[in-house]
Amino acid sequence: MVIKLKQWLRIALVVVGVVFLGVMPQPFPAHLAKVDFQAYWGASYLLAHSENFSDPVRLFEIQEQLAGWDEETPQMTWNPPWLLVLLLPLTLLTFDRASWIWFLINITLVFTSTVLLWDLYASQPETRRRIGLGFLMAFAFIPTLTALLIGQVSTLVLFGLAGFLYYERRQQPFHAGVALALTTIKPHLVYITVPLILLEMARQRRWRTVIGFLAPLLLGVLITFLLRPTFLTEYFSTVGGGGLLYRTVPTLGFFLSRITGWPAIRLMGVVILPLLIVWWWRRGRQSSLNLPDLVASTLLLSLISAPFGWSFDVIIFLVPLLQLLLWMIEGKIAQHRSLAILLLFVAANGVTLYQRSLQLRDDYFFWFPIVMACLYWWGWLSLRESSLRLQGKVISRPYG
Repeated sequence: MVIKLKQWLRIALVVVGVVFLGVMPQPFPAHLAKVDFQAYWGASYLLAHSENFSDPVRLFEIQEQLAGWDEETPQMTWNPPWLLVLLLPLTLLTFDRASWIWFLINITLVFTSTVLLWDLYASQPETRRRIGLGFLMAFAFIPTLTALLIGQVSTLVLFGLAGFLYYERRQQPFHAGVALALTTIKPHLVYITVPLILLEMARQRRWRTVIGFLAPLLLGVLITFLLRPTFLTEYFSTVGGGGLLYRTVPTLGFFLSRITGWPAIRLMGVVILPLLIVWWWRRGRQSSLNLPDLVASTLLLSLISAPFGWSFDVIIFLVPLLQLLLWMIEGKIAQHRSLAILLLFVAANGVTLYQRSLQLRDDYFFWFPIVMACLYWWGWLSLRESSLRLQGKVISRPYG
C-alpha cells in the first residue's frame, strides 16, 4: 500500500511539473526555439484549416500574422505531410505557446533517446549507472543545442531510431516498426539505414515490423487526404520546384560538387545504396546482422552522402557516438586511443561552437560530420584490433 502511494505521488509530481512547465512564460529570448519551428507550425496550421500547406504565399501570411516572422520570404518545409499530422495538436495553441511546448518536447526526446541508447549499448551493469556521462555528451553536443534552440524536428529522427532499437530488443516488432516510421520525416538522413533495416526484416520474415512501419505512414497520408484532398499534386509541385538539390548545404556532396563543378555528384547515394544492398545480400547469407551495429554504422555514411541536409541534422550521430563513448568507458578501446578520440571530439565540438558564434553559413560546417564519422570508425577499428588480439592470446594459451 505504501509503495503504491509513493508511485502515485511520483506520478502526481510529474503531472504537476509538466503542467507548470506548460503554462509558465518562456524563460529565454523570444526568437529562440522558433526559427525553424514556425515553418512546421505554419504548414500544420494551414493543413488543420484544410488549406494548401505547400503554398508559399499563404505560409508567408501565416508566419507574418501569427508567428511574428519579419523576413522577406517565408520559411518553407519540404518534409512529408505525416510530420504535419503529428504537429496538428500544437496548432490549437498560439505559436508562442506551441514553440515553448515543442522546446520541452525536444528536450524530452533527446533525454529519452539517450536513456534508451545507453541501456542498449552498455554491456556492464555498473556502466549503466554512469548514464550521466551520456547526458553530458548528448546535451553538450553542438548539433543538439542547435536543434533545440531553433525548434528543429531532427530530434524525432533520433527518437525513432532509439525507439526502434529499444522495441526490437524487447521483441515488440510492431512497436519497433512504428518507431522506425518516425525517421521518415527526414528520409534523406536515413536513406541507407532504413532500407537495409526493412530488407533485413523481410529476409527474417518479420512482417509485423514492416506493417508497424507502414501503418503510421498510411494513416498520416489518409488524415492529410481527408483534410486536403488535393495535397499530393500541391506537395510534389512545391518540392519539385524548391531546388533542394541546388541549395547551399553542409554535405560532402555539395563540397565535392563545388570543387569538381559537377552537381550530379550530390546524388552519390544512387550508387552507394545499391552497393550496400549487394553487401547486405552477401553478408546476410552468412549470418544475421546485428541491428544496433548496423544502425550506428550506416547512419554515418547515410548522412555524409545525403544529397542535402543541415548542420543540426548531425544530432542523429548521437546513436554511434554514445556507442563509441561506452566502448571507451568499458575499456574496450586502449586507454591512450580513448584519450585521443575524446580530445579530438572535444576540439571538434569546440570549433563548431566557435563557428556558431561567428554566425557562419551552414555549408561551413560540412567537415563536422566527417570528423565525427572518422572518430567512430577509428574507435571501431581499435575495438576490432583489441578483440583480435584477445582471441590470439586465447588461442596461443589453450590451457590457460
